[in-house]
Amino acid sequence: MTVTIKDVLRLPSMRGAVLLTDSAGLAKPVTAVSVLEYSDPTPMQKDLSNKIKYLGDELVLTAFASVANDVAAQCANVRQMAHYGDTGMILFYVGLLMPKVDPQLIETANAVGYVLIMMPPKDKSLAYSSVISDIMQEVFLDRINNPVFAIDMLKRVTKLPDTLHSVDTILRMLSDRLHCSIALLDRDYQLLQSAAWPAERQEDWDRFAAAEQQHQPITDDRIIDWETVSDTKQWGMI
Repeated sequence: MTVTIKDVLRLPSMRGAVLLTDSAGLAKPVTAVSVLEYSDPTPMQKDLSNKIKYLGDELVLTAFASVANDVAAQCANVRQMAHYGDTGMILFYVGLLMPKVDPQLIETANAVGYVLIMMPPKDKSLAYSSVISDIMQEVFLDRINNPVFAIDMLKRVTKLPDTLHSVDTILRMLSDRLHCSIALLDRDYQLLQSAAWPAERQEDWDRFAAAEQQHQPITDDRIIDWETVSDTKQWGMI
């Protein structure tokens, strides 16, 4: 099982929210939540986005405060988020910060297969934190109740944009799902690809590989596991 947009819309914090895009979006998966704070599509925003390692299937929360009256900029953000494999966007404070949801924004989202959800307009009591807590609790419970995830993972990968079809993306998805750091090495213990958890962590894979190659104990307080997946490649997990 995977948490979907349909599941999200049933959460208590989403009461009164409206799906603005095609109903096909109800089946789209949601695995994480993020906040779009800087929505002005400048070269700086593009540079920041390129530095982020996206996992796909994120649901983005925003009020489009910095581009509240710039529909073209809002559309540019939707196209960019869809390009990185995000599931969709929840719009806050419509009628307060963002005057309205322009039909062009909805058309753009539908064209790129992106979900748009609008929270109740003109509601000053809305809080990002309530929505984030509810969604992530749902994701956490789903992972606890459904520990076998291989089929869902394969489905997620096939639906990602072509730009995310890579070993790097799969390792990062596995790392995020298992809450561990993973590395793929060749038969000579040369690092091919890796994914750290948390994502900001810097792992010394060369040290681990050297210790394993020399049959020496690894001085680390975490669990280290090495598995041979073929006669030419190995992967390490922490």
